[in-house]
Amino acid sequence: DEVVPNPANETEVSTGGAELETLQFTSFRPRQRLRRPGRELAEIFIREFFDQQDLFPYVTCLHIHGYPFGSVGARLLAAPVARNTSLQTLKLCDCDFQSDSATSVAEMIRYNKTLTVLDLSYNPYYLASALTWEMTVKTLIRHGLQHNTTLLEMPLMRSRREGDAPPPQRSKLDHHLQLNRFAHAYFGREQQQQDPALIAPMIWPTILGRAALKAPILHQFVQECSSVLFS
Repeated sequence: DEVVPNPANETEVSTGGAELETLQFTSFRPRQRLRRPGRELAEIFIREFFDQQDLFPYVTCLHIHGYPFGSVGARLLAAPVARNTSLQTLKLCDCDFQSDSATSVAEMIRYNKTLTVLDLSYNPYYLASALTWEMTVKTLIRHGLQHNTTLLEMPLMRSRREGDAPPPQRSKLDHHLQLNRFAHAYFGREQQQQDPALIAPMIWPTILGRAALKAPILHQFVQECSSVLFS
């Protein structure tokens, strides 16, 4: 009697008018009742949502809670998430991601160009110890965040307890997210045509210093300045 997740039949949470913007799937069943393996669960979501984008043209937020994808499911979801061009918020919470799932998550981060929020909270298997957390952070940064300029938030809560301390080395992730927020503020749509000549001279060292910390941001900065100066 297990219920198969189906975007066409699940409870829909809509905001911002008539068009559906958010899809949420939450499993309230005990894990032993979810007999489907991670591969099959991932394939269902790929088939019913990611391969049916024309049915969900306005969906910008996808929340998936409590479906045990595991490492195999994460690996299958990596490519569909990476090539998706509509989602801005993706929550993959309590999905049994393992420490080796970080490579798949990094692929999502590296190649997706629209996500601004990626929530990976309550996946305790890769947050359980300082060693697995350190390995996860290195993988997410080296193979993902170093190549990404759009992701602004990445919640990684280990538990639902109030006052739960952030995982070790959280600051390294926050450093890259902060650089992305800087790029988002500077290269925002309303500022894309900003004339570099109008920037106060005292601000230039700060802008160049931050832009130089991340190659994709520096490349974007030079490209934007060139297009304005020589247009």
